[in-house]
Amino acid sequence: LGQMMTIEEVSALHEEQVSTDFVNRWALFDTIFGAFVAINAGYMSLSVDNGNDPELEDLFYNFEVGFLCIFVVEFFCRFLMLRCALFYDAWTYLDIFIISLSAIDTWVLQYVGGDLKGGAAF
Repeated sequence: LGQMMTIEEVSALHEEQVSTDFVNRWALFDTIFGAFVAINAGYMSLSVDNGNDPELEDLFYNFEVGFLCIFVVEFFCRFLMLRCALFYDAWTYLDIFIISLSAIDTWVLQYVGGDLKGGAAF
């Protein structure tokens, strides 16, 4: 009672609070982008079921572009937060592979006469 904390104790308490805040914000970040992954999975099932409908073609393309942009932003946010530590996680390489394939399919192959969905490019 009535004792003062040392500078080291205050510093340790501050570090613990900062670490807790970071973990809480990171959990929220993961939850938000996890929800986008789930929504994207639902979109993909609708796209497969209704992909041949010419009336919905533009809508599906716009969703593809939107989700791709969201996942590119997510990757860059993770990189800005974690820097090189991001590349110590093996899941990062799967993310890079999926985002790259999606970008090639959405933004490149459609202009050269094929896409990965129909296998026309290969």
